[in-house]
Amino acid sequence: MKIYSIRDKTVGDCDLAYFIVNERNGDCCIELCEGVDEWNLPFILDYYARKGELSIGRQHTLEFIRQRIIPPDRQNIGSILKDNGLEEYDEIKLFILSDGRCAQDECYIKRASYDSLPDAIKSRMEHYVESVCISESGDYLVSFRNGVVGIIDKDNKKLFEERHYARMMAYAQKLGAAVSGLGNYISIGEQDCISSNQAYGLCRKLEVNTSDLQRLALQSIMSTQDVMDALGCTRQNVNDLVKRGKLTPIEANNRNMIFSKAEVMGRV
Repeated sequence: MKIYSIRDKTVGDCDLAYFIVNERNGDCCIELCEGVDEWNLPFILDYYARKGELSIGRQHTLEFIRQRIIPPDRQNIGSILKDNGLEEYDEIKLFILSDGRCAQDECYIKRASYDSLPDAIKSRMEHYVESVCISESGDYLVSFRNGVVGIIDKDNKKLFEERHYARMMAYAQKLGAAVSGLGNYISIGEQDCISSNQAYGLCRKLEVNTSDLQRLALQSIMSTQDVMDALGCTRQNVNDLVKRGKLTPIEANNRNMIFSKAEVMGRV
């Protein structure tokens, strides 16, 4: 993960916001500084400042980037990419290579470190979502970066007062899960729906943490190799048990299967 401050020469090169990116998979977000003057922010970011939304998810971060880079339909785009050492059009790489500059304003980006972040943004990042799933009752079970685990009740009245909540819940029920990028937003597909800070404020905190759940999960599942060791059989035997319906994998891929330990050990 890399961090870049978003600055403006016309206001003394002060930090207005921070662009955070995982260059391996393209996940990115923007965190606005608290108390920032909306009039000092570049186009699009000022819109969120006026609404009091300090966390900006991947979808809208990319909208900001696209306003500041060469469009993909530029006539000589192939030559431009070659001159910049790029084999293909990459929005984020072009944004970073240009230092985030454009002709519309005096804003630019500068490499920063986590330690240089304002405490308020560090606090926000501690509330980033690590994982989300939908419980059998339809509630959200959410784990956060700081280890807190909480539940957002599907019938919580405050939940439906927030923008996009009702729509998000409807999609989540169809998809079975809510997916987050870097973690500052819970989203469904490409649609940013609710910031991690909103989720943190709405959830009912449980008296367990992420580490507790991870330990419980590891004690509750078995891999194909674990089943082979426990039953003293071969991989072919395990595959045969699955085909005959004697064992039902929780998850399966081409290389491995995950089973419920209780089922394998005859506890259910």
